[in-house]
Amino acid sequence: MLKITNMAVTHLMESHQVSDELGFLPKNPLRFLPLSGTSSSRDKYFITIDNLAYLLPGLIKENRISESIKSLPTPDWPLNDLSQSALYRLMLLVTMLEHAYFYEQLKHLTVAELVTIEGPHIIPEQLAIPLYKLWQLTGIAPSMSYELYSPWNYFKLDPLRPMDFDNIKMIHSFTGTEDEKWFVLNHQMVDYRFGPAIRPSLIAHLLTANIQQWNSISPDWITQLLGEVLINIEKMVDVLERMREHCRPDIYFDQVRKFYSIPRNLVFEGVEELKGQTINVLGETGGQDGWKQFMHAILGMDFDDITFGGIHYFKELRKHMSPTRRTLIENIKKESLLRNYVADQKTKNNCKLARRYNSLIKCLLDWMDEHYSLAREYVGRQNETHGTVKAPFGLLQEIRDKTKNYIIN
Repeated sequence: MLKITNMAVTHLMESHQVSDELGFLPKNPLRFLPLSGTSSSRDKYFITIDNLAYLLPGLIKENRISESIKSLPTPDWPLNDLSQSALYRLMLLVTMLEHAYFYEQLKHLTVAELVTIEGPHIIPEQLAIPLYKLWQLTGIAPSMSYELYSPWNYFKLDPLRPMDFDNIKMIHSFTGTEDEKWFVLNHQMVDYRFGPAIRPSLIAHLLTANIQQWNSISPDWITQLLGEVLINIEKMVDVLERMREHCRPDIYFDQVRKFYSIPRNLVFEGVEELKGQTINVLGETGGQDGWKQFMHAILGMDFDDITFGGIHYFKELRKHMSPTRRTLIENIKKESLLRNYVADQKTKNNCKLARRYNSLIKCLLDWMDEHYSLAREYVGRQNETHGTVKAPFGLLQEIRDKTKNYIIN
Protein backbone atom coordinates (compact mmCIF):
# COMPACT_ATOMS: atom_id res chain seq x y z
CA MET A 1 0.00 0.00 0.00
CA LEU A 2 2.81 2.42 0.87
CA LYS A 3 4.51 1.78 -2.48
CA ILE A 4 1.32 2.42 -4.44
CA THR A 5 0.60 5.55 -2.40
CA ASN A 6 4.12 6.82 -2.98
CA MET A 7 3.65 6.41 -6.75
CA ALA A 8 0.38 8.34 -6.53
CA VAL A 9 2.15 11.11 -4.60
CA THR A 10 4.86 11.32 -7.26
CA HIS A 11 2.17 11.87 -9.90
CA LEU A 12 0.39 14.40 -7.69
CA MET A 13 3.58 16.37 -7.08
CA GLU A 14 4.55 16.40 -10.76
CA SER A 15 1.09 17.55 -11.83
CA HIS A 16 1.20 20.41 -9.30
CA GLN A 17 4.81 21.39 -10.03
CA VAL A 18 6.32 20.66 -6.62
CA SER A 19 9.40 18.58 -5.95
CA ASP A 20 11.28 16.82 -3.18
CA GLU A 21 14.38 18.86 -3.97
CA LEU A 22 12.99 22.39 -4.36
CA GLY A 23 9.53 22.22 -2.82
CA PHE A 24 7.48 25.11 -4.19
CA LEU A 25 10.52 26.75 -5.83
CA PRO A 26 10.73 26.50 -9.64
CA LYS A 27 13.93 25.26 -11.23
CA ASN A 28 16.09 27.86 -12.98
CA PRO A 29 13.82 30.94 -13.32
CA LEU A 30 14.60 32.99 -16.42
CA ARG A 31 16.91 36.00 -16.09
CA PHE A 32 15.92 37.49 -19.47
CA LEU A 33 12.73 37.34 -21.51
CA PRO A 34 12.80 35.24 -24.71
CA LEU A 35 12.91 37.10 -28.02
CA SER A 36 11.40 36.03 -31.33
CA GLY A 37 14.23 37.66 -33.30
CA THR A 38 11.84 39.52 -35.60
CA SER A 39 12.41 43.00 -34.13
CA SER A 40 8.71 43.08 -33.27
CA SER A 41 7.15 45.57 -30.87
CA ARG A 42 6.93 42.74 -28.33
CA ASP A 43 10.68 42.06 -28.60
CA LYS A 44 11.36 45.77 -28.12
CA TYR A 45 9.10 45.77 -25.06
CA PHE A 46 10.84 42.71 -23.62
CA ILE A 47 14.32 44.19 -24.13
CA THR A 48 13.29 47.50 -22.58
CA ILE A 49 11.52 46.01 -19.55
CA ASP A 50 14.44 43.62 -18.91
CA ASN A 51 16.77 46.64 -18.87
CA LEU A 52 14.44 48.60 -16.58
CA ALA A 53 14.28 45.69 -14.13
CA TYR A 54 18.08 45.56 -13.80
CA LEU A 55 18.22 49.35 -13.39
CA LEU A 56 15.25 49.50 -10.99
CA PRO A 57 17.01 50.55 -7.74
CA GLY A 58 18.68 53.49 -9.48
CA LEU A 59 15.50 54.54 -11.29
CA ILE A 60 13.62 54.55 -7.99
CA LYS A 61 16.27 56.71 -6.30
CA GLU A 62 16.17 59.18 -9.20
CA ASN A 63 12.33 59.30 -9.31
CA ARG A 64 12.40 58.14 -12.93
CA ILE A 65 9.87 55.28 -12.79
CA SER A 66 7.01 57.17 -14.48
CA GLU A 67 9.37 58.48 -17.15
CA SER A 68 10.78 54.98 -17.73
CA ILE A 69 7.34 53.39 -18.06
CA LYS A 70 6.49 55.93 -20.77
CA SER A 71 9.52 54.65 -22.71
CA LEU A 72 7.93 51.22 -23.04
CA PRO A 73 6.31 50.43 -26.41
CA THR A 74 2.51 50.40 -26.46
CA PRO A 75 1.47 46.77 -25.86
CA ASP A 76 -0.52 45.42 -28.82
CA TRP A 77 0.70 41.84 -28.98
CA PRO A 78 -0.39 38.41 -27.68
CA LEU A 79 1.24 36.55 -24.79
CA ASN A 80 -0.46 33.17 -24.96
CA ASP A 81 2.43 31.63 -26.92
CA LEU A 82 4.92 32.17 -24.07
CA SER A 83 6.15 29.42 -21.76
CA GLN A 84 5.20 29.45 -18.09
CA SER A 85 8.71 30.62 -17.17
CA ALA A 86 8.46 33.55 -19.57
CA LEU A 87 4.97 34.49 -18.40
CA TYR A 88 6.03 34.46 -14.77
CA ARG A 89 9.18 36.46 -15.42
CA LEU A 90 7.23 39.06 -17.39
CA MET A 91 4.60 39.29 -14.65
CA LEU A 92 7.35 39.71 -12.02
CA LEU A 93 8.82 42.65 -13.95
CA VAL A 94 5.49 44.31 -14.73
CA THR A 95 4.27 44.05 -11.14
CA MET A 96 7.54 45.31 -9.66
CA LEU A 97 7.26 48.36 -11.93
CA GLU A 98 3.59 48.68 -10.93
CA HIS A 99 4.49 48.81 -7.23
CA ALA A 100 7.45 51.14 -7.80
CA TYR A 101 5.23 53.43 -9.90
CA PHE A 102 2.63 53.82 -7.17
CA TYR A 103 5.26 54.53 -4.54
CA GLU A 104 6.71 57.26 -6.77
CA GLN A 105 3.23 58.70 -7.28
CA LEU A 106 2.01 58.52 -3.67
CA LYS A 107 5.19 58.65 -1.54
CA HIS A 108 3.47 56.66 1.22
CA LEU A 109 5.70 55.66 4.12
CA THR A 110 3.35 53.30 5.93
CA VAL A 111 0.55 50.93 4.99
CA ALA A 112 -1.74 52.74 7.44
CA GLU A 113 -1.10 55.90 5.43
CA LEU A 114 -1.66 54.14 2.10
CA VAL A 115 -5.09 52.72 3.00
CA THR A 116 -6.43 56.24 3.55
CA ILE A 117 -5.71 57.24 -0.08
CA GLU A 118 -8.93 56.33 -1.87
CA GLY A 119 -8.03 56.92 -5.50
CA PRO A 120 -8.92 55.85 -8.15
CA HIS A 121 -5.33 55.11 -9.14
CA ILE A 122 -4.53 54.67 -12.83
CA ILE A 123 -2.09 51.99 -13.99
CA PRO A 124 -0.47 53.30 -17.23
CA GLU A 125 -1.44 51.28 -20.29
CA GLN A 126 2.19 50.26 -20.87
CA LEU A 127 1.80 48.16 -17.71
CA ALA A 128 -1.97 47.76 -17.51
CA ILE A 129 -2.48 45.94 -20.83
CA PRO A 130 0.16 43.23 -20.34
CA LEU A 131 -0.75 43.00 -16.64
CA TYR A 132 -4.37 42.26 -17.48
CA LYS A 133 -3.33 39.62 -20.05
CA LEU A 134 -0.93 38.04 -17.56
CA TRP A 135 -3.64 37.97 -14.89
CA GLN A 136 -5.89 36.03 -17.28
CA LEU A 137 -3.12 33.65 -18.44
CA THR A 138 -1.46 32.90 -15.09
CA GLY A 139 -4.46 33.13 -12.77
CA ILE A 140 -2.38 35.24 -10.35
CA ALA A 141 -3.99 38.45 -9.04
CA PRO A 142 -2.63 41.60 -10.75
CA SER A 143 -0.10 42.83 -8.21
CA MET A 144 3.33 41.67 -7.11
CA SER A 145 2.69 38.41 -5.29
CA TYR A 146 5.00 36.41 -3.05
CA GLU A 147 5.28 33.66 -5.65
CA LEU A 148 6.60 36.08 -8.26
CA TYR A 149 8.88 38.12 -5.98
CA SER A 150 10.50 35.21 -4.14
CA PRO A 151 10.28 31.77 -5.86
CA TRP A 152 10.57 33.16 -9.41
CA ASN A 153 13.30 35.65 -8.51
CA TYR A 154 16.48 33.67 -7.77
CA PHE A 155 19.41 31.95 -9.42
CA LYS A 156 22.12 29.61 -8.18
CA LEU A 157 25.66 30.93 -8.24
CA ASP A 158 26.97 27.39 -8.75
CA PRO A 159 24.41 25.23 -10.59
CA LEU A 160 26.16 22.05 -9.44
CA ARG A 161 25.89 22.84 -5.73
CA PRO A 162 22.68 22.55 -3.69
CA MET A 163 20.65 25.54 -2.55
CA ASP A 164 22.13 27.34 0.44
CA PHE A 165 22.50 30.85 1.82
CA ASP A 166 25.82 31.29 0.01
CA ASN A 167 24.73 29.76 -3.30
CA ILE A 168 21.58 31.62 -4.32
CA LYS A 169 21.08 35.23 -5.26
CA MET A 170 18.09 37.47 -5.90
CA ILE A 171 17.66 38.49 -9.55
CA HIS A 172 15.76 41.77 -9.11
CA SER A 173 15.21 44.03 -6.12
CA PHE A 174 13.72 47.45 -5.43
CA THR A 175 16.53 48.86 -3.32
CA GLY A 176 19.66 46.89 -4.14
CA THR A 177 20.34 46.69 -0.41
CA GLU A 178 21.78 43.58 1.21
CA ASP A 179 18.90 43.85 3.69
CA GLU A 180 16.24 43.35 0.99
CA LYS A 181 18.23 40.54 -0.59
CA TRP A 182 18.66 38.76 2.75
CA PHE A 183 14.96 39.21 3.55
CA VAL A 184 14.01 37.46 0.31
CA LEU A 185 16.83 34.91 0.57
CA ASN A 186 15.54 33.90 4.00
CA HIS A 187 12.11 33.20 2.52
CA GLN A 188 13.60 31.29 -0.43
CA MET A 189 15.56 29.09 1.97
CA VAL A 190 12.40 28.47 4.01
CA ASP A 191 10.73 27.20 0.82
CA TYR A 192 13.75 25.07 0.04
CA ARG A 193 13.77 23.49 3.51
CA PHE A 194 10.07 22.69 3.09
CA GLY A 195 10.67 20.52 0.02
CA PRO A 196 11.39 17.24 1.88
CA ALA A 197 8.23 17.71 3.98
CA ILE A 198 5.87 17.61 1.01
CA ARG A 199 6.05 13.90 0.12
CA PRO A 200 5.52 12.48 3.64
CA SER A 201 2.70 15.00 4.15
CA LEU A 202 0.94 13.86 0.98
CA ILE A 203 1.47 10.16 1.74
CA ALA A 204 -0.09 10.60 5.19
CA HIS A 205 -2.92 12.55 3.59
CA LEU A 206 -3.69 9.97 0.90
CA LEU A 207 -3.43 7.02 3.27
CA THR A 208 -6.02 8.50 5.63
CA ALA A 209 -8.31 10.24 3.11
CA ASN A 210 -10.62 7.21 2.76
CA ILE A 211 -12.31 6.36 6.07
CA GLN A 212 -13.22 2.92 4.70
CA GLN A 213 -9.51 2.00 4.65
CA TRP A 214 -8.61 3.18 8.16
CA ASN A 215 -8.53 -0.34 9.57
CA SER A 216 -5.79 -1.28 7.11
CA ILE A 217 -3.63 1.76 7.91
CA SER A 218 -0.97 1.27 10.56
CA PRO A 219 -0.82 4.22 12.97
CA ASP A 220 2.93 3.61 13.13
CA TRP A 221 3.17 4.54 9.44
CA ILE A 222 1.42 7.84 10.02
CA THR A 223 3.48 8.54 13.14
CA GLN A 224 6.70 8.02 11.18
CA LEU A 225 5.51 10.18 8.28
CA LEU A 226 4.51 13.06 10.58
CA GLY A 227 7.91 12.74 12.25
CA GLU A 228 9.61 13.32 8.90
CA VAL A 229 7.45 16.39 8.33
CA LEU A 230 8.22 17.70 11.83
CA ILE A 231 11.99 17.49 11.31
CA ASN A 232 11.75 19.70 8.22
CA ILE A 233 9.34 22.24 9.71
CA GLU A 234 11.77 22.63 12.61
CA LYS A 235 14.53 23.38 10.09
CA MET A 236 12.31 26.07 8.59
CA VAL A 237 11.87 27.74 11.98
CA ASP A 238 15.67 27.68 12.33
CA VAL A 239 15.97 29.50 8.98
CA LEU A 240 13.42 32.14 10.00
CA GLU A 241 15.42 32.81 13.16
CA ARG A 242 18.33 33.91 10.95
CA MET A 243 16.39 36.91 9.57
CA ARG A 244 18.16 39.37 11.88
CA GLU A 245 21.64 38.41 10.66
CA HIS A 246 21.67 40.72 7.61
CA CYS A 247 18.26 42.43 7.49
CA ARG A 248 18.16 45.50 9.74
CA PRO A 249 14.72 46.57 11.04
CA ASP A 250 15.20 50.26 10.16
CA ILE A 251 16.33 49.52 6.58
CA TYR A 252 13.50 47.03 6.09
CA PHE A 253 10.86 49.47 7.35
CA ASP A 254 12.17 52.70 5.80
CA GLN A 255 13.44 51.42 2.46
CA VAL A 256 12.15 47.94 1.59
CA ARG A 257 8.66 47.37 2.97
CA LYS A 258 7.05 50.40 1.32
CA PHE A 259 7.28 48.71 -2.09
CA TYR A 260 5.22 45.67 -1.05
CA SER A 261 1.89 47.44 -0.64
CA ILE A 262 -0.37 48.79 -3.34
CA PRO A 263 -3.30 51.26 -3.20
CA ARG A 264 -6.97 50.42 -3.50
CA ASN A 265 -9.24 51.18 -6.46
CA LEU A 266 -6.97 50.51 -9.42
CA VAL A 267 -7.96 51.54 -12.96
CA PHE A 268 -6.37 49.63 -15.86
CA GLU A 269 -5.76 52.24 -18.54
CA GLY A 270 -6.36 50.98 -22.07
CA VAL A 271 -7.98 47.67 -21.02
CA GLU A 272 -11.41 47.62 -22.67
CA GLU A 273 -12.51 44.55 -20.71
CA LEU A 274 -12.22 46.56 -17.46
CA LYS A 275 -13.55 49.87 -18.71
CA GLY A 276 -15.45 51.69 -15.96
CA GLN A 277 -14.24 49.29 -13.27
CA THR A 278 -11.89 49.68 -10.32
CA ILE A 279 -9.97 46.63 -9.09
CA ASN A 280 -8.82 45.91 -5.54
CA VAL A 281 -5.98 43.50 -4.88
CA LEU A 282 -3.65 42.76 -2.00
CA GLY A 283 0.03 43.61 -2.19
CA GLU A 284 2.86 41.18 -1.45
CA THR A 285 3.21 39.22 1.78
CA GLY A 286 4.94 36.06 2.93
CA GLY A 287 1.44 34.89 3.91
CA GLN A 288 0.95 34.09 0.21
CA ASP A 289 3.65 31.42 0.44
CA GLY A 290 1.94 28.12 -0.34
CA TRP A 291 3.62 25.99 2.34
CA LYS A 292 1.56 27.41 5.24
CA GLN A 293 -1.84 26.78 3.70
CA PHE A 294 -0.60 23.43 2.41
CA MET A 295 0.21 22.36 5.98
CA HIS A 296 -3.06 23.77 7.29
CA ALA A 297 -4.92 21.68 4.73
CA ILE A 298 -2.92 18.51 5.45
CA LEU A 299 -3.51 18.84 9.21
CA GLY A 300 -7.23 19.60 8.83
CA MET A 301 -6.93 23.22 9.97
CA ASP A 302 -9.42 25.66 8.45
CA PHE A 303 -8.97 29.43 8.74
CA ASP A 304 -11.14 30.49 5.81
CA ASP A 305 -13.62 32.20 8.15
CA ILE A 306 -10.99 34.72 9.34
CA THR A 307 -11.75 38.18 7.93
CA PHE A 308 -10.60 41.78 8.02
CA GLY A 309 -12.38 44.69 6.37
CA GLY A 310 -14.86 42.31 4.77
CA ILE A 311 -12.04 40.28 3.16
CA HIS A 312 -11.70 36.55 3.82
CA TYR A 313 -7.96 36.67 4.45
CA PHE A 314 -6.79 33.17 3.54
CA LYS A 315 -9.08 32.88 0.52
CA GLU A 316 -7.77 36.21 -0.74
CA LEU A 317 -4.16 35.12 -0.22
CA ARG A 318 -4.76 32.08 -2.43
CA LYS A 319 -5.73 34.38 -5.32
CA HIS A 320 -2.09 35.51 -5.34
CA MET A 321 -0.83 31.95 -5.80
CA SER A 322 -0.49 30.17 -9.12
CA PRO A 323 -3.46 27.92 -9.97
CA THR A 324 -1.33 24.79 -9.47
CA ARG A 325 -0.59 25.77 -5.85
CA ARG A 326 -4.13 26.96 -5.22
CA THR A 327 -5.75 23.83 -6.63
CA LEU A 328 -3.45 21.51 -4.66
CA ILE A 329 -4.28 23.28 -1.40
CA GLU A 330 -8.02 23.51 -2.04
CA ASN A 331 -8.29 19.84 -3.06
CA ILE A 332 -6.48 18.74 0.10
CA LYS A 333 -8.76 20.99 2.17
CA LYS A 334 -11.80 19.20 0.76
CA GLU A 335 -10.39 15.69 1.19
CA SER A 336 -8.23 15.71 4.31
CA LEU A 337 -9.23 13.31 7.09
CA LEU A 338 -5.80 13.06 8.71
CA ARG A 339 -6.85 14.90 11.87
CA ASN A 340 -9.95 12.73 12.13
CA TYR A 341 -7.78 9.63 11.83
CA VAL A 342 -5.43 10.84 14.57
CA ALA A 343 -8.38 11.71 16.84
CA ASP A 344 -9.87 8.25 16.22
CA GLN A 345 -6.55 6.61 17.14
CA LYS A 346 -6.40 8.71 20.30
CA THR A 347 -9.73 7.16 21.43
CA LYS A 348 -7.98 3.78 20.97
CA ASN A 349 -5.18 4.95 23.30
CA ASN A 350 -2.66 5.54 20.54
CA CYS A 351 -1.15 8.52 22.32
CA LYS A 352 2.14 8.42 20.39
CA LEU A 353 0.46 9.38 17.11
CA ALA A 354 -1.53 12.14 18.82
CA ARG A 355 1.65 13.49 20.41
CA ARG A 356 3.38 13.55 17.03
CA TYR A 357 0.43 15.38 15.45
CA ASN A 358 0.36 17.86 18.33
CA SER A 359 4.10 18.38 18.01
CA LEU A 360 3.52 19.53 14.44
CA ILE A 361 0.85 21.99 15.59
CA LYS A 362 3.22 23.27 18.28
CA CYS A 363 6.00 23.64 15.72
CA LEU A 364 3.67 25.80 13.60
CA LEU A 365 3.01 27.83 16.74
CA ASP A 366 6.78 28.23 17.17
CA TRP A 367 6.89 29.59 13.62
CA MET A 368 4.05 32.01 14.39
CA ASP A 369 5.74 33.17 17.59
CA GLU A 370 8.99 33.90 15.77
CA HIS A 371 7.15 35.59 12.91
CA TYR A 372 5.14 37.74 15.33
CA SER A 373 8.32 38.65 17.19
CA LEU A 374 9.91 39.79 13.91
CA ALA A 375 6.76 41.71 12.94
CA ARG A 376 6.79 43.61 16.23
CA GLU A 377 10.51 44.34 15.95
CA TYR A 378 10.60 45.29 12.26
CA VAL A 379 7.22 46.99 11.92
CA GLY A 380 5.34 47.40 15.20
CA ARG A 381 8.07 49.45 16.86
CA GLN A 382 7.68 51.99 14.05
CA ASN A 383 4.08 52.59 15.21
CA GLU A 384 2.72 50.76 12.17
CA THR A 385 -0.35 48.64 12.88
CA HIS A 386 -0.89 46.97 9.49
CA GLY A 387 0.72 44.15 7.56
CA THR A 388 1.90 44.74 4.00
CA VAL A 389 -1.47 43.65 2.56
CA LYS A 390 -3.38 46.03 4.85
CA ALA A 391 -4.41 43.42 7.44
CA PRO A 392 -4.20 44.64 11.07
CA PHE A 393 -1.53 43.11 13.29
CA GLY A 394 -4.20 41.66 15.54
CA LEU A 395 -4.98 39.18 12.77
CA LEU A 396 -1.71 37.36 13.49
CA GLN A 397 -2.75 36.82 17.09
CA GLU A 398 -6.20 35.62 16.01
CA ILE A 399 -4.62 33.04 13.70
CA ARG A 400 -2.31 31.89 16.49
CA ASP A 401 -5.19 31.52 18.95
CA LYS A 402 -7.20 29.47 16.45
CA THR A 403 -4.16 27.28 15.76
CA LYS A 404 -3.98 26.26 19.42
CA ASN A 405 -7.55 24.97 19.15
CA TYR A 406 -6.39 22.23 16.76
CA ILE A 407 -4.27 20.49 19.39
CA ILE A 408 -5.88 17.11 20.12
CA ASN A 409 -6.40 16.69 23.87
